[in-house]
Parts: sequence; structure tokens; C-alpha cells
Amino acid sequence: MEEFASLGECQGLNISIKRPIPLDSESPDETETYYSIDEFRRDLINMVRNPPSYEVSEEFNDNQPGGFLVVSFSRKSLNQTGDGHYSPIAAYHEATDKCLVMDVARFKYAPFWVSVKDIYEATRPKDSVNNKSRGWFLIYPKLSVSNQVNGSKYSGSKTTDEREKPAHLVPSMERASKDIQTMTKTCSARRI
Repeated sequence: MEEFASLGECQGLNISIKRPIPLDSESPDETETYYSIDEFRRDLINMVRNPPSYEVSEEFNDNQPGGFLVVSFSRKSLNQTGDGHYSPIAAYHEATDKCLVMDVARFKYAPFWVSVKDIYEATRPKDSVNNKSRGWFLIYPKLSVSNQVNGSKYSGSKTTDEREKPAHLVPSMERASKDIQTMTKTCSARRI
């Protein structure tokens, strides 16, 4: 999770990591802060109600930027194949207390609704790589990157609409892959 957050920060994002309360059989790490299912639900609802906005806004608020929530969970806990996985949450249905997971592995799983309790529980098993529980990320654009265009403020970080970019300026997948590898090496060097 720390590596995921570091890569996002290298892309100009503000990211907070939150971990769930450990399972009963585990002894908690005293240096870590843990969050309840109620905190998870509050974060989830807040983020789906306040997504990043790249539209001109009369009500821009520097203290409450839009953001989104990505959850790191154990697929095994949801009776799916595989184990550790990351996906964003796109919606919340209050009447059923379910959230919409926009699974990023669309070849394997379509977006799916899951109870907040079940997805929270799926964040609690420890990751075998770092021996810590999974959790969730609150992801925001950096406020210092917010733009002022025609006297109005944007609550996001885009300066141009990608749809308006001429096709010859859009990088190929091969070029984008090389750029990502270079950026990852540069960001990793900064962390050391």
C-alpha cells in the first residue's frame, strides 16, 4: 500500500492510507492508526458524494477538494479467485448499505455491488508481502495544482480536456509504458 501511495504522490496526488481494525487473533502494531467500519463508511460516502471535478465551479472550496476512494482488499474474503486487489469505489446505496466496486480487472470481474461490511472485512486480512492489513486510500488532486481559468476556479488538476487533444499528440501504449517505467525509476530514487 505504501508503494501504491508513493506512485500516486509522484503523479501529483495527495493520498492518505487508512487501515482497518486488525482481526481479533492479531496483535495490533502500536505505531499504526486503525479505523472502524463506521469511519470507512463515512469516508466512502464522502468520497462518492464529492468526486474530483474538472468543471468550472462557483462554489470552489480549497478546504474540501473532491477526491476518490480506492480500496485494497482480499478477493478470497469475497469468495473470488486471487487474493490482494485494488479497485476504486464509485457509488453507495444507502438503503442496502452497499457500494459499487469498479473492478479494474474487467477481463475477470465486472463492476459489482458488495455490502460495506463485506468489503471492510475484506480489507482486514494481512498481506503476505508486508504482514500488514490492507485498507483504503483517500486520493485528492494537489490543491496547489488547481487552476484558475477565465476568473473561475477548478476543483481538479486538469488544465486541458483530454478529448480535445489531437490524435497525433496522444502517446502510443508503447511510449506511455516507457514513460511510466522512467517515472517509476525517478520516483523510486527520490524515496531512497
